[in-house]
Amino acid sequence: MTGEARAAKPRVVVMGVSGCGKTTIGGLVAHELGVPFLDGDSLHPMENVAKMAAGTPLTDTVFLHLHGSKEVLRQRLEGRSGHFMPPALLDSQLATLEPLRADERGVVVDIAAPVNEVVDGAVSVVSASAFRVPAPPHE
Repeated sequence: MTGEARAAKPRVVVMGVSGCGKTTIGGLVAHELGVPFLDGDSLHPMENVAKMAAGTPLTDTVFLHLHGSKEVLRQRLEGRSGHFMPPALLDSQLATLEPLRADERGVVVDIAAPVNEVVDGAVSVVSASAFRVPAPPHE
């Protein structure tokens, strides 16, 4: 192996409040990058799912940040069915979400565009050189 930079399989954390498209966009970004996708909803213990389904926000702090206006998020939440997260928890999620700090490696992607454009933009950013790692030194 040479000392040239090599493309590593990216590990991407997709974050955002409920309804922003983490499952849809995250799955499509993973597909485009050829990496596995794990939906964070599947990692919630049943107690947390029950709390959220009952309208109780989680108090624990939860880096591809999918960001949308409150109006876009509310429309998306109200337009979906069969999900345990009720639209009534949007305000509490927005109040507790900690945006990326300047010293954190990540990017904010606006979700107002059509899904395919959001995915294209996210894939472009994740594939950029900032997410490449140098090859180990040749020994």
